[in-house]
Amino acid sequence: MTLTGVDPLDPTPSDRRELILGAGPGSSGGTVRTVVLYGNKQATGSETVDTLDPTLPILDEADCVTRFGRRSEVTWMYRYYVAVDPSATIYGAAVTESVGNAAHVEFAIAGGASATANSTLRFTIMGRTVDVAVTSGDLVATVVANAVVALNDAEQSSLPIVVTDASPNVTVTHVHKGPRHGQILGGAGFGCRARFTVPCTLTVTKAAVTAGTTEDDGTAVIASAMNHENYYHVLPWITTAPLATDNQLGEFLAAIVAQAAPANGKEQLQFSGFTGTQGAHTTQCVALNSTRAHSYWAENNDLPGSMIAAHCAAVKRVSEVAHPSANIAGYCATDNTPWTIPAPALIADRPSATEVRADLNNGGSPIATRPNGKTYLVRDISSRSESATGDKDYKAREGHILSAVTFAWQLFADRYAAQKQPFVDDNPAAGQMPKARTTTPDSVRSIMIGVIDDLTSSKPLGIYDGPVLAPSKADKMKASIITAKIPAGVTISAELFAIEHNLKSETKILEVGDAY
Repeated sequence: MTLTGVDPLDPTPSDRRELILGAGPGSSGGTVRTVVLYGNKQATGSETVDTLDPTLPILDEADCVTRFGRRSEVTWMYRYYVAVDPSATIYGAAVTESVGNAAHVEFAIAGGASATANSTLRFTIMGRTVDVAVTSGDLVATVVANAVVALNDAEQSSLPIVVTDASPNVTVTHVHKGPRHGQILGGAGFGCRARFTVPCTLTVTKAAVTAGTTEDDGTAVIASAMNHENYYHVLPWITTAPLATDNQLGEFLAAIVAQAAPANGKEQLQFSGFTGTQGAHTTQCVALNSTRAHSYWAENNDLPGSMIAAHCAAVKRVSEVAHPSANIAGYCATDNTPWTIPAPALIADRPSATEVRADLNNGGSPIATRPNGKTYLVRDISSRSESATGDKDYKAREGHILSAVTFAWQLFADRYAAQKQPFVDDNPAAGQMPKARTTTPDSVRSIMIGVIDDLTSSKPLGIYDGPVLAPSKADKMKASIITAKIPAGVTISAELFAIEHNLKSETKILEVGDAY
């Protein structure tokens, strides 16, 4: 048995592994899991662009503001991450901003020379409301000027917009250049919007959004990030057709897949958010098609994909730290689980049952809306929905599988490192005792059996509530173990089964009383 890309004659001492998910027939650890947030910074931020410094985690929001800017993409991602998981070790990586144009939109105030009644001009942006008091007799120019001040000062002057007076228009421009930042401006009826709460003759009309131009290039920051190992990578990009050379989602995925090879041995995941249509999300997810890529879908949401990705990644990490095989299907806001993704403004943008099913069947993790208007994460899955031959294959769909297998590998690796002897030999003959300070294939097998026993118990390691691996498959997992001596070492393989999540129930009740 050899590992992919590893020369069996390589003389370098090493402990390598290869984790293969979905290796069985198809059917209808304890590592420090750090986080990296990628996005644009403002010119006022001190952070060096395109460089991930593994010695400088973000200490708190004040540190984030100093390094990336109060209104920056990274700072808003940070806010939405720590709202769920404040105890994580979080790094930031500033992507060089686009050299193109920033998205902007005009709000025209019309209907008369002045207001004829007291009212409020209410703006909604990123799920937040900004109210501008309107007094009877206020001229249009006064309303515009007051709106500019209110929007620029809102949220302690931290909204990612710059608002200018173009009376009779209010001009709202994103602080960053490039196409993706137009997401928060939205379109007709969603995104940034405005209305007068009480009729006052004046009207406000939103023009079509002028999109930003020129995507930023993540190649340099991706290369920097791959010099280190961090488990959760939260990306800002919304690439609709990912490719291994797209400088964004596809290129990042290709990089972490390469780093996961046995020669490198880095376990990493990427997270992104998507606010386009379900069909477009399918195109993205099928192109990614990887257990290492998670994409969360919320059509025409007030939040941009970057903030949705940060929030969902936080949910996943905080849950997987509590239990490596955590089930977060149905995650929503409760007294104990923070969740602040708003429902889409338009009812038509809330996903139907058909769209939810299509998204799940094509590698997307949809965010749906309950009848009470509250949103929830339907199910956390990886983007892998197809085999290498292009056939639909869901055996590695559930999002916790990589976490469970990574945890098992790390537990095995830690125990092997603790028990590893300076010498290696074949198993002793029947009836003979192992020699002192000598590792044998059987001793390595015993370590893996211990891992399986521990992770299929009710209280793995005395820490986690419920098994990490499937208890009913314990004997099958143990029987699958193959060990052998190789030159200057040992080799082991095992087939592991992550515990299944309880996602469904089916009940049939027949009333069989006599006629009367």
